[in-house]
Amino acid sequence: MNKNMKKNFLAAFYGILVTLALPPVNLFPLAIIGFSGFFLMILAATSRKNAFKIGWWFGFGHFTAGLYWIAFALLVDAANFGWLIPFTVFGIPAVIAVYTAIVAALTWHAAKFFKGWRLVVIFSCIWTIIEMLRGWLFTGFPWNLAGYIWTASDNMLQFTSLTGIWGLSLVTVLAFGMPALLVVSGQWSVTRKSLTPVIITFVLLLGIFFWGGYRLSHAENQFVPYVKLRLVQANIPQNMKWEEEWRYSTVQKYLDMSQSEGFESITHIIWPETALPFVISEDAAILDVIAKIAPENGAVITGTLRAEYTESGVMKDMWNSLAVITSKGKLYSYYDKSHLVPFGEYVPFRSILPLEKITKGSIDFAEGDGPKTISAPGFPSFSGLVCYEVIFPGKVKDKSNLPSVLINVTNDAWYGNTAGPYQHFQMTRTRAVEEGIPLIRVANNGISGVIDGYGRVIKKTSLSTTAILDSELPAKISTPTPYSRHGNLIVIFLIGILLVISCLYHFHIKDEVGVRG
Repeated sequence: MNKNMKKNFLAAFYGILVTLALPPVNLFPLAIIGFSGFFLMILAATSRKNAFKIGWWFGFGHFTAGLYWIAFALLVDAANFGWLIPFTVFGIPAVIAVYTAIVAALTWHAAKFFKGWRLVVIFSCIWTIIEMLRGWLFTGFPWNLAGYIWTASDNMLQFTSLTGIWGLSLVTVLAFGMPALLVVSGQWSVTRKSLTPVIITFVLLLGIFFWGGYRLSHAENQFVPYVKLRLVQANIPQNMKWEEEWRYSTVQKYLDMSQSEGFESITHIIWPETALPFVISEDAAILDVIAKIAPENGAVITGTLRAEYTESGVMKDMWNSLAVITSKGKLYSYYDKSHLVPFGEYVPFRSILPLEKITKGSIDFAEGDGPKTISAPGFPSFSGLVCYEVIFPGKVKDKSNLPSVLINVTNDAWYGNTAGPYQHFQMTRTRAVEEGIPLIRVANNGISGVIDGYGRVIKKTSLSTTAILDSELPAKISTPTPYSRHGNLIVIFLIGILLVISCLYHFHIKDEVGVRG
């Protein structure tokens, strides 16, 4: 193996170490090695092109290890989509790795002007900016953000109530990149000058941890009166769900589980994404059946398909929706998913790509109108989030009509017992902390749970199990969080402050050198 290939594999190895610091493994010390090693490799690059290449290999290792689970969705219909597995396992990381390549190239260029701790600050700011762009561009894919390293700690997660997840990414990369200053020309060089910024940034992390503990020690512990939830996790295999002979037995399973022991005290029943394997507007009989188990003065809240038709009866549009069904057999309210999964729910550039979406049916899903606050009898107003809509920071609520609850219905059965569902659950928790709004998550095969506005898990189920979860509903935090009010402006402001400090100190040092000269 030549020297360049060794460097490439080392960069990929550092990327894998950062992945292992994320859920579900959560070995956060590995991210210190990963980020510091990545930073040192950028400094050692002989050109911007070489730095870009190092960044790409880092990202390729990082995202291959972190996103392998996506390929499991193709196994549901392996006969038609199995051939795409190599392109999914390696192709998606290869594309997304361009983002970390850009981080490396920009950091290498910044190294011409900045040194020491100032360059680490620039590196962490560039990382966070590019991470934010990854969450926005080309429909966005903000998965495995650096800040999610801390989801194993309720204390650390509280920082997102101030800055959102990207603020936590910023301080994480800043602290974990700083130990690189202790290495000079491949050798340890621990001096007061190099050690001081390392200590300061780790003290910053400790401060965030203790502040988070203080916030939790004063946390509200209130529940909404007269509301008793039943979350139904039926664990329906994905390869059976849409088969004609299994559709009615699927609905019957949900009905039986919903009416099991303790049903008399339940006010609201929640089923997961597309729990009803029917187009709800086509089947009045299904509405009538569900109405019989809908608690009086309550409702069944379920994932389903919704469609509209032309006057001649031709389907015009179909949505992946969340619907509220009452005991009167009517569709009380609904939300249509607005952030669709490429190739899962629609095929981008369908006119030129010879592919079909991996979900059943030839028609692409239509987009909803965006975050929407809806209501159900006897229930606080809530924002519906279908599947991976919940991973987008700052985009989980209608800002003109604020909800009191977030409800995320999802179906992670596509991904089996992989890292994906665990990662998805932790991202869901983070939205609750950012917004200060309790979140109810109901998944077909798990992980379902009830999460309060501080991200604390009140109750949850295990993955790949059939389960019923009865719970009270946590109340919304009385004081809105800074992030819920100002969104990503706060982290943008922090990035600006750090860049200004680095530049001012840089020019101050240059002026001092000039005076001495």
